[in-house]
Amino acid sequence: MDRFRFVHAADLHIDSPFAGIGEDDNRIGRRLREATYDAFQNLVNLCVEKNADFLVIAGDVYDGADRSVRAQLRFRDGLYTLAKAGIHSFVVHGNHDPLDGWQSSIAWPEGVHIFDATPKWKNFEKNGEVIAAIQGVSYPTREITDNLALQFNPPRSEKIFTIGLLHTNVGANTFHPNYAPCTVEDLSISGIDYWALGHVHTREILKNSNPVIAYPGNTQGRHPNENGPRGAFVVDVDSSGACKIEFAALDVVRWERINIDISNLNTIDRLESKIRDATDRVNNAAENRDVICRINLIGRGSLHEQLGIKGSVEDLLYTVR
Repeated sequence: MDRFRFVHAADLHIDSPFAGIGEDDNRIGRRLREATYDAFQNLVNLCVEKNADFLVIAGDVYDGADRSVRAQLRFRDGLYTLAKAGIHSFVVHGNHDPLDGWQSSIAWPEGVHIFDATPKWKNFEKNGEVIAAIQGVSYPTREITDNLALQFNPPRSEKIFTIGLLHTNVGANTFHPNYAPCTVEDLSISGIDYWALGHVHTREILKNSNPVIAYPGNTQGRHPNENGPRGAFVVDVDSSGACKIEFAALDVVRWERINIDISNLNTIDRLESKIRDATDRVNNAAENRDVICRINLIGRGSLHEQLGIKGSVEDLLYTVR
């Protein structure tokens, strides 16, 4: 088996609205409106910079079934860039962008493979030899309650590395709708080597091998609960079929949370200093990204009464911004 590299992404939610920003924050609002587009461009750049052989996207390319023309054209342009670089793309649609949603009449470049509602194998060739086979299935409509994993066809050959591309809720994750539910066991008995999953926005590797079962999370956080780095997996497959997985951050705006305990603070300037220290650490970790930070003041102490005075918290927030 030849070595190869692919990028696993999911839940781009291009053109998604954002939550948790006040109406007065116009500059931030404008930045957020472009964030999912910019994160997708970062994904395209990552594939090119890493010299990936192909990209797999596990559903929810767009945020809504009535996907905007702008979102579709930007997605097409990104895949054209990859095609020109010799990078193939394999895409399934999920509950946010099912096949029965509206879409423009767009011609996709050669090397773009969009799966329909029936699981099918598509081969990836390198130097005239099939080195990987990808099987995927798209949602025909928004609410899918069937176990789609059980509909996947077994691999045609044990000599070819196989990838399953599926938008699913594994193990009934309560933070996401239970669409296309399945279990780790369902995926493990399939004979597929790597399950490239989407739907759950939290990055998680459910199984490291035999098979790999992985969620990369979404490429851009969209509200305060989607905090921390967001991105995709870069997967290197060696000649034995073993996978080395690395996370690559793609987000352009990062959401963070900070808890500040006021119990042992007795002056406002000490609180201000503590907040600045915490936000500096967050900014440094974000590596020049824009950061939206939710600061939670916890505990009880001598500052509690001062902070309860009307306008005090707002003035403090204005000072540390």
